[in-house]
Amino acid sequence: MRLPSLNVDADALARDAGSPRHCPHLRQELRKQIDKAGQPRLYNQCLTCGTRVGKRVSAKPYSWAQVGSIPLFDEELRTSYLTAYFARYEARRIAEIDRLKAECRDEYQRYLKTPEWLAKRDLVLEREHRICQGCRSAPATQAHHTTYAHIGDEFLFELVAVCRTCHDRFHESEFPRFLDSLYFASYPSVEEAEQSEHPGASAALSK
Repeated sequence: MRLPSLNVDADALARDAGSPRHCPHLRQELRKQIDKAGQPRLYNQCLTCGTRVGKRVSAKPYSWAQVGSIPLFDEELRTSYLTAYFARYEARRIAEIDRLKAECRDEYQRYLKTPEWLAKRDLVLEREHRICQGCRSAPATQAHHTTYAHIGDEFLFELVAVCRTCHDRFHESEFPRFLDSLYFASYPSVEEAEQSEHPGASAALSK
């Protein structure tokens, strides 16, 4: 059995959601920020995503009157854009994970019909004398994975004979948890995706 690929293109996910990293910053305006000493620092701000573009702009060519007339850096623009972007990214991330989980379930069901799996199942049932190891009363008709670490290439000691009722009880929670651990760990959250490029992105939302 081959699980769906775990090669995650988080950058494409971020680009599709409108990450500030991928904004072309076509509309810019000179803005000022006031430092801790009360001195103005000039930067170009993107009027679309609110990101500070490029390096600090020298104030030397400007008079004090001109510096005073320069608008303040719009923190609200940046924060509101990040808030909307984070929501779009998370929606796309969940949708992609759900797609992969559905694909994995379909692949798993196909695997359970293969001659290779049926042969393993029969060996496990014979080993347990076809008695369910969950309730020890009902006839065992299925083989349950105690781990999915080697799915498709299982060791027989990783499989246990069970009846349908006991197997269904296991699968109500165990297989979904396996899929969640598999794909949620592979697709970074928006904070993880942005942190390497924008160390202050998450902090901006808490201000």
